[in-house]
Formats: sequence, C-alpha cells, structure tokens
Amino acid sequence: MRLRILSVSGTLLDTEASSVTVPAEDGLLGILRGHAPMVAALKAGDIRYRSGEGETARFPISGGVLEVSRDLITVLTDGD
Repeated sequence: MRLRILSVSGTLLDTEASSVTVPAEDGLLGILRGHAPMVAALKAGDIRYRSGEGETARFPISGGVLEVSRDLITVLTDGD
C-alpha cells in the first residue's frame, strides 16, 4: 500500500509500506493492506512503517489528519 505524508510545503514522504502505525488521538492505530476506509485525528508522535523490503522506519509528526482509502494512506500534517 502507499503511504503519503503531506504538508502545506509539499510532499514529505511518498513510499510503499506493508504496515503503518500512527499516533491517533485515541491511541496507536495499526493499518494493514485492505483496511476499511477511515478518517482520524492524529497527535504528535512517530508514524512507524514497514517498507516492502521489511525494514522498519519512522517519521515524526506534530499532529494532523489521517485518511485511509483503499490501499492509500494519506497524512496531512502542519510540520515540515
């Protein structure tokens, strides 16, 4: 699935991921391929994702909004 992290200044990350964990307002939220469509508020923390090659990486955010649609995860954040 595709993970895109966007800000007002442009695209911060655009990569393929096999799993993604985000810091939602209600706690950590795990997303796998085929997840139901959803929108959620995010708080400050790290987005953790596993690449197609199996490597784990993280991307810090200061908060934002998550949208899951089919196999596309979009995060809108105000941080650069």
